[in-house]
Amino acid sequence: MQIRALALVVLSFAIGTAGAQTTRTAPALRSVLTMDRFEGTSVITNLSDNVTLNNGSTLRREWFVIRDDASPVQIVGSAGVNVIYKSERSSGQYQYRIPYQLKSKESVTAVEVRMHVLDVFGRLLKTLSSTEVTDFSDIKGFEGIWRIWSENEASGAFASVAYVAQVRTASGRVYEADRTAVFEQVRKVAKRISEADLEPEKETPVK
Repeated sequence: MQIRALALVVLSFAIGTAGAQTTRTAPALRSVLTMDRFEGTSVITNLSDNVTLNNGSTLRREWFVIRDDASPVQIVGSAGVNVIYKSERSSGQYQYRIPYQLKSKESVTAVEVRMHVLDVFGRLLKTLSSTEVTDFSDIKGFEGIWRIWSENEASGAFASVAYVAQVRTASGRVYEADRTAVFEQVRKVAKRISEADLEPEKETPVK
């Protein structure tokens, strides 16, 4: 009887151990991100034939693009903020205009691209977000347009950091960029940014 009882204990321990092993999950792997730098457009903005903003400056904007090989969608080449002045009949407005191309590894139905706009000292001016709800499975071009509400902001906009934040695939899978890994990259050019600043303001593009 003692031998049988001991055998049952050993068998129960083995079954319990096997059950515990089957419920283990491997730790999630962190995304490996890289960042490319591009020379952008001049910081001079033309308001009219004889009026310009930042007249006399030789600075050209710096565009940074974060690459995430694990993402179903990648930004093709460079992407960064341009500041333009849109003249209207009685007034006008400054705008951020950001043309960009996306390349998908599979069929997708929606994608969100974020842009952090920085001044010449690396301070955050604004976090922009552009969500496109459209089907595509190869390369497609887009343009985000946002109104700038002050001339000071239009004058100070210098650098930008762009990346794909979220993707919804045709199969229904939602991919989100690794927030911590993104923050590590952004911090390389924006020393005074916090992780909370990665979230965009509640403002949608004009187009």
